[in-house]
Amino acid sequence: MSLAYTAVGVRQVTKAQPSAASTSNFLTPSVWNKILHEKVVNKLFWKSMIGSDKGGEGSIEQDLTNYPIVEKTDLKKDNGDTIVMGLVKSPFTYDETTITRMNYGEVGDYQLVDNESAPTYYYLHVPIALYRLAIASMNGITKQRSPYDQKKVATDMVSREMAKWLDDGIFWTFYGGYSPNVWRQQGLTGVAHPNNIYGKNKTALADVDANDVLDADMLERLGTFTKVNNMSPVVIDGVETFGLIVHPYGMKTLRADSLVMDAWQLALPSGKANPIFTRAGNQRYANIYVMEDNRISYAKDYAVAASSGDIGTVNDATMGSGITASDVRMNILIGANAVARGWGQETTMASRKEDDYGLINGVAGIVIYGDRRADYALAQSATTTTYNQSSALVYTHSVNPNSNVSSIGM
Repeated sequence: MSLAYTAVGVRQVTKAQPSAASTSNFLTPSVWNKILHEKVVNKLFWKSMIGSDKGGEGSIEQDLTNYPIVEKTDLKKDNGDTIVMGLVKSPFTYDETTITRMNYGEVGDYQLVDNESAPTYYYLHVPIALYRLAIASMNGITKQRSPYDQKKVATDMVSREMAKWLDDGIFWTFYGGYSPNVWRQQGLTGVAHPNNIYGKNKTALADVDANDVLDADMLERLGTFTKVNNMSPVVIDGVETFGLIVHPYGMKTLRADSLVMDAWQLALPSGKANPIFTRAGNQRYANIYVMEDNRISYAKDYAVAASSGDIGTVNDATMGSGITASDVRMNILIGANAVARGWGQETTMASRKEDDYGLINGVAGIVIYGDRRADYALAQSATTTTYNQSSALVYTHSVNPNSNVSSIGM
């Protein structure tokens, strides 16, 4: 309540809200609630899926557990801006049931000299780049007016944003080949993913239609794809498995499939947490753990987006008749070693030096790193063909079930 002086004495009036016109409430003290609410943001998705690179991908005699996102720390010890990773492909990789495979090597008195085979080597460049972010706050009268510790708020915001940037960037890496900081600093153009699965046995994105929803049939097809193409699996408790990150729109249709729901409800042992795909729990079908995140992009053409300091427009993908790009999602199928993360310097915090005689507080986050999708190129060759055995983009028709509801303001 406030006091307003009139010609006949003193009367109380209600303190007006800021949107109301009033000239009689400015002596009323304001009591601030010091609990500061924050806008809800996406939780870190990839944190449990990042680990040190072990290589090997598992021998033919024993399994090896490796992470979907593998870290390379070489540049923490040595100067440089690119880590070069190698991959070796055996020459004996024809289908085991073919005559070609069975005719490898020599028998009897046939000469082996000058009839040797040779391994094929591939390489992957993992460039790193500097990324910085800062938030400033004011001392002086601004600090006097605020009930919050402005420097602590800024420090917490920078810390959270740096962690979120590293997390968000992995989604970009799957779609465009590089993390955004590398993309921007080196003026790159996005690189199309070499493995694209268009709905249920469609040959092109323009052929995807309303029948290509995420359901048990789609998961069975993906399970077959991983085996036939020898995708590098994550091995959990001796079981080879893969992860599929889907948009909530697609998860809705998946939950409507009775085969999937029965499998999830009857999964044993009940409640056992997956040690790597922690966002999935027991949501496994056809050896694929299904996870959802709203950062799964709708159909866009990341491969033509160029950068000159900033990434340019990422256009909607060209679709077939009757289907819009916003109704199709680019789900991400992952195995082991799907993205390589090179480290130059882990995230550090720094304070602004130019503080205008103590009036300005500035807090910055600094990191030197780079993410690269595991598209291996043939060494000592001019070919642009790449070899990816760790991930794929899965296009499904995933329509917004709440199109009649306005979005929450961002």
